[in-house]
Amino acid sequence: MHLRDNGIECMCSIRNLFFLDCHKLEYFPKGYQRLTTLHRLGFQNCESLISLPQGTKHLTALENLVIKNCWKLNFIDGDDYPTRLRSLTIDELPQLVTLPQWLIGSTNTLQFLDISSCQNLEILPEWLPDLSSLRKLQIRFCPKLLSLPEGMVRLTALRELNIHCCPGLSRNCKKGVGEDWLQIAHIPQVKLTE
Repeated sequence: MHLRDNGIECMCSIRNLFFLDCHKLEYFPKGYQRLTTLHRLGFQNCESLISLPQGTKHLTALENLVIKNCWKLNFIDGDDYPTRLRSLTIDELPQLVTLPQWLIGSTNTLQFLDISSCQNLEILPEWLPDLSSLRKLQIRFCPKLLSLPEGMVRLTALRELNIHCCPGLSRNCKKGVGEDWLQIAHIPQVKLTE
């Protein structure tokens, strides 16, 4: 399924756009770069969606990106993606093995990162501690994720870390005894559940 290319052009002043249960949606339509007032973009239960549209860097007002239950989605690296995100939610993306490189573009703006039910996520990137504005990090139901990257102590703005149903990661972050504890001891609120 494709959205009509000329249909999106008439939505140039829209602020929120959420695709829900678009099971056959594979690609985002051309002309979306004209959505310069778009503040929030979401995809949920779009099982056929293959990739996010390149050129989203032109969506200069985009601050909130939500991607849930998009089984075929593969993040393509490049510099053509959002650069001012404040919030990113990733949920049920079985293809995801690490965070997309383009997220580096939001190092000074990203405040909330929620990663959930990514069964094949094995590693968090070494640049994660460069997200200097990050205030809340949630990692849930990612059983293959075992450790945090070096340098987490640099995340001085981080106020809350929630790790839920990630047994190996929770053990490594356990207060006083986990291998990663010293990296996160500065965070005021740390919640761990196996």
